[in-house]
Formats: sequence, structure tokens, C-alpha cells
Amino acid sequence: FLGLRFLSIHVESVWSVLDNPLLLMPWYQRMLFAFALLGQYLISILVPWKLSADYSWAVIKPELSLAILACFLISSILVFFSLKKFRELPLTTLGIAWFFIAFSITSNFFFPIGTIYGERLAYLPSIGIALCVASAISTRPFVLASVVFAFTAISAIHDTVWRDNTHLWSYQMKVSSESAKTLSNYGVTMRNSGEIDEAGAYFRAAI
Repeated sequence: FLGLRFLSIHVESVWSVLDNPLLLMPWYQRMLFAFALLGQYLISILVPWKLSADYSWAVIKPELSLAILACFLISSILVFFSLKKFRELPLTTLGIAWFFIAFSITSNFFFPIGTIYGERLAYLPSIGIALCVASAISTRPFVLASVVFAFTAISAIHDTVWRDNTHLWSYQMKVSSESAKTLSNYGVTMRNSGEIDEAGAYFRAAI
């Protein structure tokens, strides 16, 4: 399946470095960076705060940093834990395996895709993490109810961001102001509201 998918979408010439800066990297560096970003996905799934609709250049830069090293360590610990505990915690191991396998086609690990990172790509892999959490707290009804309530509240709060383009890109300016796309789209909302001079400043910043 991975081979067929690689052949069907291997069209890097039409992809933009703006959307996926990993295209600038040699394949082995891309794989290491993609593995590290799985740690960031895990954090976003477990602590879904300050989510973003845009991770294009230069929100995530293809360069070594403490944050990337920390994410790489998290991914490595997850792999090590699943290998060590697969007999004692089969459901947890299954959940971790699901997480990595589901991400195998969208993580840029085996082959590059059109984006460096996207929370929408975590929908299917997050089932594995949900299984891990459920297996850990299923016998603790108060904890389970608290987790469900907290995640429901976060979802309800975040839904308001998507009310319209003005709300969306105003929010994005708070969480991804480094992004050229965010700056450009926020400039469009300013232009549409008649603030031409302000819009021009954001367009220039995007360039």
C-alpha cells in the first residue's frame, strides 16, 4: 500500500516549500524531523490548547532546536515504552502501534506530502492515543468524566474560532503570526473590512 501511495502522489514538483519546508531536506533528515514531529502531534492530542489551522512557513522551521529535540525524545520514549510493555499492557501497546501506523502515510516519514504538519492529519492516529488513555482510566469513573468534560469544553471553545474568516485569521495571528499564509490571509480580512493601509502592512510582512 505504501509503495502504491508513493507512486501515486510522488509529484514533489507541484508541492510548495511554503507548505512543507521538509522538502528542502535530504531524505534521511526529513525522516528524523518527521519522527520528531510525531512527538508534537502527541502533545497536541493530549493537550489540545492553542491549536492552529496553519503550520506553513515559518511556524515550523526545518532546523534543529530544543523543541524538536524534546519532541524527538518523546517519540523515542513512546516507541521504547511500547516495546517494553507490550506483554503487560496489550491495549496500550495496540494504541501506540495504531498511532504510528496510522501516521505512516501522512507524517512525511516514508515520503513527503504536501504539508509539514496539520492537526487534521491526526484524526485517525488519535484513536490510538484515545485507546491508551481509556485503558488507563477506564476503572476511574471520576477521572474519566473529568477528561471527557475537559475535552468537550475545549472543543466547544475552539469551535468559535471557525465562525468566519475574520475570527479565524484574527485567532491565527495569536498562534501563528510567523506564518506567511496567516499574515497574507489576515491582510485579506483587513482589506475586506476597508482597512487598506493596515492590510498592505500585513501583505508586505508576508512577503
